Amino acid sequence: MAFPYIPSAGISSLGTTELSEYRPLPPPPVIRADKLDYQSQSFTSVFSDRDPTDAAVIESLWRVRGSGAAVRNTGARFLDVRKLDDKAKILLANEARVALTRLTRRGDITIEKITVETGDDWAEVSVFYWNNRTASEKKNRIAKKRLPEEIA
Repeated sequence: MAFPYIPSAGISSLGTTELSEYRPLPPPPVIRADKLDYQSQSFTSVFSDRDPTDAAVIESLWRVRGSGAAVRNTGARFLDVRKLDDKAKILLANEARVALTRLTRRGDITIEKITVETGDDWAEVSVFYWNNRTASEKKNRIAKKRLPEEIA
């Protein structure tokens, strides 16, 4: 491929000595977690994002503990609960607590309460927590994890 010929300075208008106005570049955007729908794990918007601590809470509830070499001690094992009997609510609440241990120890969140609702073939874990790292108004937040119909 032949390169285009560019004349030297002073011969054409491309070689002018006038400088354009200098404008500094804007700072790069802050890299934050993507905003996901916690029910379907699909992106809710390409243009908006979520607070990193809130995203870490949702990710901790979705991550399966022990499913890979990098997640041996993080995440939850909700699917280990095979029957929705009287003990299931206690076991699911404890799994949510274990999943969020890293965030509570670091002081990122303070768990207010964990509730578990069950049906015939489903269960839903709701975590009510305070985000301690946000610069905005601290308010009570909620993260939910709905378990699939595989549990009977």
